[in-house]
Amino acid sequence: MNSTKIVVSGAKGKMGQTILACANEDSQLEVVGKFDLGDSVEETVKTGSTIIDFSSHAFTPTLAAHAARKGCPMVIGTTGFTDQERNEIVKASKTIPIMLSPNMSVGVNVLFAM
Repeated sequence: MNSTKIVVSGAKGKMGQTILACANEDSQLEVVGKFDLGDSVEETVKTGSTIIDFSSHAFTPTLAAHAARKGCPMVIGTTGFTDQERNEIVKASKTIPIMLSPNMSVGVNVLFAM
């Protein structure tokens, strides 16, 4: 079975570290890249990988545009977007699949759905 290739954005943060630790324990996931502030996105993001983003609201729209050019789906857990930043993410979602959730907990997402 092929593994899902992931790139973690915000890799030095609490959520980034948690995702990396979980991915290392899951044989269906393969971490093919990780980066944080100051690291090169261009050298890290591989075409076809899925980007998991817990970085900064100011950076995520730029990352989404880059992901769209590379054909990389995104899971975004970053929060605090302005209307303009959210619109840039929506624009990228016309090209690639994007799941945007301001809170990844099951309970909160059930409340959102209600």
